[in-house]
Amino acid sequence: MHFYMIIGKSAFYLYRRADTGFVVENIDGKPYCHYNVHSIKSDLQKLLGSLSRANDVYDDEICFSVIENADRIRNVNIETFLENRVKEKIPLNNILVRAVKSFVEDETLHIDEFGINYDGASYILRNNILKKNSFSLLAYNVSQEKLLEFV
Repeated sequence: MHFYMIIGKSAFYLYRRADTGFVVENIDGKPYCHYNVHSIKSDLQKLLGSLSRANDVYDDEICFSVIENADRIRNVNIETFLENRVKEKIPLNNILVRAVKSFVEDETLHIDEFGINYDGASYILRNNILKKNSFSLLAYNVSQEKLLEFV
């Protein structure tokens, strides 16, 4: 069974591809699974157990396309644990650049001036280089669901 996993700052967000786009995969009744950086291996093991029970599959039948986090170390730790379950790694910056370029077309959002917020940080495109800054109250907020449109 194939899932798209977004690695958030403190939670995993899982989706399945459907005819109409992406569908949220609820984990124990929630649309996300919190994790702690210091116990990431046991949290991932619990996540795999929840997914296998909810979908009636063995956990070795589960694979992921991983939308990486801005933190490279976090990505490495998660992908190392998941090993051969990771079928595709999707860099977050690639998706954010596509999102910014798409949103900039709507001038009412002022993306050129303020950028976008995603996962607690602000991103702005300057000279085709994505710059990461602190969260900005003026930037346009992008959710995980909205981000998936640019995968």
